[in-house]
Amino acid sequence: MLGWGARPAYSGIGRSTEEMIRALGAARANLPCDITLFGQRLRGKKLRDYGFAFPCRQLFLPKTPIIEAMKRRLPIIETFCPFDLFHATANHASIYRADKVVVTVHDAMHYAYPEEHLGQAKVADRCAAFARRCRAVVTPSQCSKDDIVKHFGVAPEKAHVLPWGVDRKRFYPVSDMAAARGRLAGRYGVHRPFFVMVSCDIGRKNSPLLVEAYLEALRAGCRHDLALVWKNPPQAVMDQVATAGAAERVHFVSGLDDDDLRLFYGAATASFFPSVYEGFGLPVLESMACGTPVVTTRCASLPEVGGEAAVYVPPNDGKSLVAMMQAFDQGRIGGEELRAKSLAQAGKFTWERYVQRLIPLYSMWLGIERRSV
Repeated sequence: MLGWGARPAYSGIGRSTEEMIRALGAARANLPCDITLFGQRLRGKKLRDYGFAFPCRQLFLPKTPIIEAMKRRLPIIETFCPFDLFHATANHASIYRADKVVVTVHDAMHYAYPEEHLGQAKVADRCAAFARRCRAVVTPSQCSKDDIVKHFGVAPEKAHVLPWGVDRKRFYPVSDMAAARGRLAGRYGVHRPFFVMVSCDIGRKNSPLLVEAYLEALRAGCRHDLALVWKNPPQAVMDQVATAGAAERVHFVSGLDDDDLRLFYGAATASFFPSVYEGFGLPVLESMACGTPVVTTRCASLPEVGGEAAVYVPPNDGKSLVAMMQAFDQGRIGGEELRAKSLAQAGKFTWERYVQRLIPLYSMWLGIERRSV
């Protein structure tokens, strides 16, 4: 059984879970077991609405502290949908038989890079305790595995690194750059060449620092705009942009569908992702799959994804970000060679490869003679 742990669109956990399930569906002839998808509550959709290749069961219980505690103390899920193996995909789950659970832990950020404004302490302890009780842990990078072993107290042999892939049907290069930029101009007011950052946040992702760097580059004559895919930008950042007279040059966008997200990636001159901690770094991979050069840091898992194709800057270094924006703006870096390197690096990460590595682990965890629902 797969326990669906999806979040709203474009979250790393939600997207990676959906794409893993679709890849499993494509490989279902090779599966060692029968799979049923289990979900509790999904924001805006029922599980069956996704059109997956597997039967679905959904338990419509509110995720309140009392309900979650009951699920840990009583075999509620086991009774509703019996299983031999439960794959929880969102860092932890409230489930009675944790010894029959494999959990995907996407990172150990709560310990390795705690951010007090997120109120992570209770979540961190719950994730760590659950991982120790589970049969096995799956994680998308070697960095995350190292952090899980160090901070969670999980034995190294219990944690398995399976890098994420990228959906080539969603993310691929733009064939007509003029048409793509014309569409973005009409819908979002982005009329100039632009840099993009996806998955913005006030904490470890360093979005405010990127805005500061861009405003400095703009004062020095930068001809590019900056597009930030940022659902709830803080008022202080928007005020900073307005005070600098850059409201028409810095674009805060949100609620994008996959088509427009791909256009923002693919039509950008460069994608900036100056994060200082990531369990994987999906925007780096999605950018590269669209052929867009990526500027990021060598922190945490990011070099595992960016490889030799990414352009690296020191962490928390605004001056380096300014210099890199100026280099792209003036054409001193970029071009077809860097786009080709980006595409080649992205080609190393596929969901088919992920599933090819996951299926033997399912066999091992189940026992080769067993078939399961």
